[in-house]
Amino acid sequence: MNHVISVDLGGTSLRLALLDENATFLKRKTLSSQKVQTPHNLVTVLIKEIKLLKANAKTKKLSVKSIALGIPGLVNPKTGRVYRSPHFPLWKDIPLVSKLKSHFDLPIYIDNDANQAALAEAHLGAGKDWQDFILLTLGTGIGGAIVSQKKIFHGSQGFAGEFGHMVIHPNGTSGALNIRGTLESYCSMTGLRLQILAQQTKLKAKQRSCSLDELDLNDTDFPLYLKEKAIAGDKEAIKIWQNFGKNLAYGLANLSHSLGIFKFILGGGLAEAWDLFIPACQKSLKHLVYDYTYPMIEIRPALLGIDAGLVGGLFIIK
Repeated sequence: MNHVISVDLGGTSLRLALLDENATFLKRKTLSSQKVQTPHNLVTVLIKEIKLLKANAKTKKLSVKSIALGIPGLVNPKTGRVYRSPHFPLWKDIPLVSKLKSHFDLPIYIDNDANQAALAEAHLGAGKDWQDFILLTLGTGIGGAIVSQKKIFHGSQGFAGEFGHMVIHPNGTSGALNIRGTLESYCSMTGLRLQILAQQTKLKAKQRSCSLDELDLNDTDFPLYLKEKAIAGDKEAIKIWQNFGKNLAYGLANLSHSLGIFKFILGGGLAEAWDLFIPACQKSLKHLVYDYTYPMIEIRPALLGIDAGLVGGLFIIK
């Protein structure tokens, strides 16, 4: 049986795993993304951790056939280069695959992290019965992927799917790349933080206390606490999640109109608050698309959770 070393890097965590062809995890490790903020550290950490996984496979007498890298930002699968990433501002035009190839006598494949997750959902997850769909990963930022006939549509340079930078409110909050009113600045962990800060400022101006003041917005688990507060009936928390859903609807409507794809899968950590934002999203969508196409729109939660990116490493080479 052949095995794959898969890497999934996000804005918060770097995950690595050794998997067999049945998507069984034989070894895994998670590190903070803070360890790879510079190109040098990115390469150094990946070499070290991949070598450890390769050694682990050798002790178990397992054959590793390839390495798959899921990296956030502008990634060209053909050239193996990472050009930019909004979560890693020091990265600029990194020939990542060539830098790793001198250390490993294995085929190395690279793609955007959301594309890698989408492949997993297409073959083993929520999109198994769909040929075409759009994946959005709602996490630290927003990742995106276009799946057509079970394959990733990359665009001419490999950059298709950067949905998070779609502008939905031209005069809105400034987000990544200093673009105002992007989908990411409303419907990601970063976006939630910005919306909570805005709500606190608004109420403070009215000399009113805000029930969300107790949230530690520097804690990466603050969306979980925001979810718990909403479930407990906190009106301010409920409002934040409802606005999250309404803003997400703008993005889904724009995508369905422009690409003619009406199936959506939502993944990432924030998708776990599904019941808090999907009703508002569905309600808003009904007024943002053609009445003829609205019944065609179907939205599903991703099934593979945080493992999607790693599992997708099995399919990035197919």
